[in-house]
Amino acid sequence: MDESSNGSQQLLGQQQGQQLQGQLMPAADYGPRVRGANIVKPVVYGNVSRYLGATREDGHTHEWTVYLKSYENEDMRGYIRKVHFKLHDSYAEPNRIITDPPYRVSESGWGEFEVMIKVYYTDGSERPLAFTHQLKLFNTPPASTDYPLVSESYDELVFAEPSTFLYKRLVSAPPLPPALQEVIDTDFETKRKTDLESILEGKKTVAQAIEEYKKLLKIKTEALEKAKAEMAQAAQAAATATTATDDGSADGNGGNGGAGGGLGEVPVEVALARLSINSTTPSVSAKTSAKTSVAAAAAGKGEASAAVSVNMPTISS
Repeated sequence: MDESSNGSQQLLGQQQGQQLQGQLMPAADYGPRVRGANIVKPVVYGNVSRYLGATREDGHTHEWTVYLKSYENEDMRGYIRKVHFKLHDSYAEPNRIITDPPYRVSESGWGEFEVMIKVYYTDGSERPLAFTHQLKLFNTPPASTDYPLVSESYDELVFAEPSTFLYKRLVSAPPLPPALQEVIDTDFETKRKTDLESILEGKKTVAQAIEEYKKLLKIKTEALEKAKAEMAQAAQAAATATTATDDGSADGNGGNGGAGGGLGEVPVEVALARLSINSTTPSVSAKTSAKTSVAAAAAGKGEASAAVSVNMPTISS
């Protein structure tokens, strides 16, 4: 950044720009738009800087120039009314207005910052176009006082269906006088081809990566479907086993007659064997108990007429 201005040339340019801006015609005076017309004017903007070799007393380390050029060395005054360069606010006059070619601002400083380059057209109904350029001073390896550092970009001014007034100026723009013609340091044609090759190679790499990911996705999807099928089979087998176990338990409980059904399956002979028989003649109460037990056993099986009368024999000692 800096604390100085660019001198009377820049201030004069600013005054001229303000005067010219005040002379703009009303929008209606530019005439109707030319339907279907599309005109492109290529431009280059950027900066060139040179290392001073040592830090000056004011702290500055570099001299630099920021600019806007016609890529085809065309005199753009017919359609460009002024160019506004907005520098860092630390400069005494950060707003520089240039109305005639070459459209450039030269300064010195010690730091990099963004420069706004705003283009105003001779047709006041056209909106201004702004570019942003990162002022570049430093490079790797370190800067040399022998070779300047150039940082510039290619762009285009596109006029879609311009007014009749502007259209005539665009198509009739003459070349710059030889004394004002400028050299474009960057070989943008070669750079364009290189960039295009890089883009095509990048697209090819991306397409290959997409195909690889598609194959991988297919493998993962098939593995997932297989795992889902195996899980479904396992779940079905578990459910079948559980049903079989439940059915077996139900059959076992039915054979035992359920709770309280023990006598229903006891044969008469066993019931008789369970009776307590003394070596003496059984009493009447024993005979009655035997009859009652057998009758109860028959009733437990739901056989109402199965009551059995048992006459116990008299046993001699």
